[in-house]
Amino acid sequence: MRMKRFSIFLLFLIVGCALNAQDDYRNYVLSRTMLNGTGTSYLDNITYYDGLGRPFQTVEKAVQSGLPVNKNLATLQEYDAAGREWNSWLPVFAGSSDYLAPASIKSSAPGNYDNDSRPYSQPVYKASPLNRLTAQYGPGAAWYNAERPVKTEYLLNTNASPLKCIKYGVSSTGGLTGNSTTFYTSGELSVVKTTDEDLNVSYSFTDKQGRTVLTRQMNNSEEHDTYYIYNDKGNLCFVLQPKYQESADLGKYAFQYEYDARGRCTKKILPGADFVEYTYNDADQLVYSQDGNQRAQATKKWTYYLYDKFGRLTEQGETESIENHSVSELQLSNCYDGYGFLGTTGFDDIVYSINEADKKYGKGMLTGSSVAVPGSFSRIYTAYYYDAEGRMVKSVQNNLLDGFDVTETAYTFSGNPSVVTHVHSAAGNDRLTETYAYSYDHNDRLAKVEHTLNGIKVTLADYIYDDLGRLEQKNLHGLPLHRQEYKYNVRALLTSISGNFFGESLYYHTGDNPVKCYNGNISSVKSSFNGPPRERYYQFRYDGLNRLTDAHFSGSAYDPKFPAGNFAEHVTAYDKNSNILGLSRYGQTGAGSFGLIDSLTYSLQGNRITRVDDAATASAYGGGFEFKDAVKQDNEYVYDANGNLTKDLNKGIVGIQYNYLNLPNKVTFGDGSTITYTYAADGTKLRTLYKVGSTTTTMDYCGNVIYENGVRKYLLTEEGYVSLSDGIYHYFYRDHLGNVRLVMGNSTSSGGQVEERNDYYPFGGLIADLGSVQPYKYNGKELDTKKGLNWYDYGARQYDAALGIFTTVDPSSEKYYPTSPYVYCGGDPINRIDPTGADWYKDSDGNYHWAERGDNITEGWTWVGSSVSIEISKSKYVNYYENGGIVANKPVNAFDLIASSPKLQNLFLGENSLLSEASKSRLFNGLVNRSLNSIGIPVGQALVGYAAVEFGGIALGKIFGWGAKGLVNLLGKSGAKAATQTGVNTLTASEYLRIENAATRINMPINVVGSRASGTATAYSDWDYIIEGINKHNWNKIKNSLPGARSILDNTPRNIDLIKEPLDRTKPFITIYPR
Repeated sequence: MRMKRFSIFLLFLIVGCALNAQDDYRNYVLSRTMLNGTGTSYLDNITYYDGLGRPFQTVEKAVQSGLPVNKNLATLQEYDAAGREWNSWLPVFAGSSDYLAPASIKSSAPGNYDNDSRPYSQPVYKASPLNRLTAQYGPGAAWYNAERPVKTEYLLNTNASPLKCIKYGVSSTGGLTGNSTTFYTSGELSVVKTTDEDLNVSYSFTDKQGRTVLTRQMNNSEEHDTYYIYNDKGNLCFVLQPKYQESADLGKYAFQYEYDARGRCTKKILPGADFVEYTYNDADQLVYSQDGNQRAQATKKWTYYLYDKFGRLTEQGETESIENHSVSELQLSNCYDGYGFLGTTGFDDIVYSINEADKKYGKGMLTGSSVAVPGSFSRIYTAYYYDAEGRMVKSVQNNLLDGFDVTETAYTFSGNPSVVTHVHSAAGNDRLTETYAYSYDHNDRLAKVEHTLNGIKVTLADYIYDDLGRLEQKNLHGLPLHRQEYKYNVRALLTSISGNFFGESLYYHTGDNPVKCYNGNISSVKSSFNGPPRERYYQFRYDGLNRLTDAHFSGSAYDPKFPAGNFAEHVTAYDKNSNILGLSRYGQTGAGSFGLIDSLTYSLQGNRITRVDDAATASAYGGGFEFKDAVKQDNEYVYDANGNLTKDLNKGIVGIQYNYLNLPNKVTFGDGSTITYTYAADGTKLRTLYKVGSTTTTMDYCGNVIYENGVRKYLLTEEGYVSLSDGIYHYFYRDHLGNVRLVMGNSTSSGGQVEERNDYYPFGGLIADLGSVQPYKYNGKELDTKKGLNWYDYGARQYDAALGIFTTVDPSSEKYYPTSPYVYCGGDPINRIDPTGADWYKDSDGNYHWAERGDNITEGWTWVGSSVSIEISKSKYVNYYENGGIVANKPVNAFDLIASSPKLQNLFLGENSLLSEASKSRLFNGLVNRSLNSIGIPVGQALVGYAAVEFGGIALGKIFGWGAKGLVNLLGKSGAKAATQTGVNTLTASEYLRIENAATRINMPINVVGSRASGTATAYSDWDYIIEGINKHNWNKIKNSLPGARSILDNTPRNIDLIKEPLDRTKPFITIYPR
């Protein structure tokens, strides 16, 4: 869905005075977030410290409103006899108390979590001065009683499996050296063995320079190895996928990089794709790039990039020559700092006009852009306007229908959007005006969303939160009839969605499935519908890499003897890159019969499917979903030089043309039918033209307004859509993956009517049960069924649910080296989704979360992007690109900072990069292929509605416990507040200030490493610092003021480890600089 929503920054004021409401006998820091300009409304967060300066209790005030007083939440951190963090208790309801005795918290905690006797996480340390973790128990007695912690072992490599490691290298000419007979000497590498809560084992091998050289995942006894090979300068030159160990073909199974003398990547090869070349100027800015498709054209083309004196991209396009720079197509151009472009071509309409007084607010901002529409003479012209605080308050953009889209935003004091007004116009149509009004509760959480369309107001949804701050209830259309209630387990994993029309129960280690899941995977799902009543059950099984192998389906309660029938789906085999090799699918074969409809065998060349054979003899009843095996030949699927699918003969597709973003321009079928797509040069889909036989259909996309054959059809909203022919609101009921399970139509006076009801195969195949009134289905993505295409549009690429693959290479494939760039969600469609490939998410409380692919994304998290800014103290921000931060005195887009600064590019991309090699590759790829809207617009000020994804339509409160496996919860919106998670030890504002003061005192940067840096449980659970080049004199200046108390340097092992070795930049860290 495309939604109108803003990323938000809040202002935090650290109040240091003692207030009577606090416990004046204990040290504390009060963090106050002002909600209005008079100071009468605010949020308080109190952190108490013990005599050693360690935080032991946090109280978040007024999480829940109540009479006569508001209700608070309290968390407790315990320490063991050695001063190490021990039991981390989940938040408990504290009534109106500003402080609770630890004993009171511990005694009341079980009652907050369904009487679970272990509502806390607990580390287990190895008995050594290194204080290394050997196990980590998350919250929940079930995990403890079943002995299911996350276990960690610290080993050295040997010459026997699974601890042996091939020794690869890079020759003087840049070639790969080493093979399956050359190994590292025993004891040469450090190895960390991790066993997750489902007993899945993985190994990470690290050399003496702290570089990861091998990650090994075990599927029972089968090794899945990903090797990382560096040259003498430390640059990553090769990444060998697991399949390479079975077939040593670099072209098919390796990521390859070449560098110039300055450490800049000049050539990149992705598995199965032709190489991409890069050329730089003397300022280390990328000026030319050329991919395989550009090189394969009769007249070769290059993409060029021009910058202003501040290093900001001003122009991008294609040229046929890098010698004389003859421009063949200007793709985009940007204007910054002012509005002198107004009145020029494209910006000459009165709708772009602005008051003279408001022009001063564009300094330092992207103020205008012109984006080509390839294949036409049209361009999209956009002007951006800001207020005195640098927030975008208005944007004006033309559209392909000779009209404009104008969006204006007003904000609350705390920076939340309060009113967003969108005016859409198109030639020959009346003006359409819609307004979103956002209301917030006493805790500044979203409480109500109202939508006004052409003067008629409707409540889209209102939200109610429980005593722990989690979303408890959502009412669609403002009616109790459409109430949806949410429940969670002790780890804050969603366990049920219930309502009058749709419900879903999720089981992890409970339920009828004999195979229990303790690592966060869902073991079974029960979905239910009313009108008429019906229940459906799926129960799942996974392999050692968390890939789905079996999805058993039943229309009634799970029966262990239930045969593989109805709508079951089974992956019979994966290769080592997680490509599917075989798939069986069951479905309806007759009016009352069910059976095998697909028995697929995949043939591959590298990661590309070349042929699929179906051995099933039955077909889906009534034209239902199935794979159609239309031809029998070796090359049923053909690809271009960039790895894009150009032929799918089983669908009758004889040709697919692509634009420079690897998005499809035109699909041609064997009978002459065509589907033509129109994209702007920044990747925005604008139009689809279908010519099927004698019928022509045109779909126009103007933001959230969709036209069919020139007639307005849909207005997409945050909770569904409005049918513009009659003004009726239609609401989506979604499951835990955001799949649209039910569509309910409501006029302003009726209770509603069920219009559509959907079930899905695990990999997205549609089992339509009742009607199909709109195209948004699996993951909320648009399904294109015309001419049997059956592709889901994921924005960056298209997905074929019949085969479980994407049609093009993942633009973010360098994030996921071990996995084929064509597979969907690494083979796990039950617990993961693939929104856009971005990584930062925001929950409804304003907390930001970093999630890699493979992590579970919690309900209600909104996608932000690869950059985010988090306030850590007054006028102090950490601006993150991925998990590497840049400290500044204001929120700015880290990607934009890097893109505009050759110095930062050298820092982030050079030999001594702050980022891991994988992050360096992603950053480099992003600099090459960056989108317009991420340039010059600070995070939190750009409208992200059209890129945002709402998972399940839920906006959860703060995530407590583990929440979702593998996720990192960094600083929350109150600066000093950090949600408690298993294995998560994050910096509070006061801790950050203490470290910054120490850095200022010695005038040296201080690196915080391990779990303190990222929230990920690693070898370090305490305080670990790397201060390169520090001497004893400087150390004595700061050792007693750093968080963590005492140091092993003084032979008093407590909480501080000062590591003298060079910083391992592949591991989590935060660098805190002197003021």
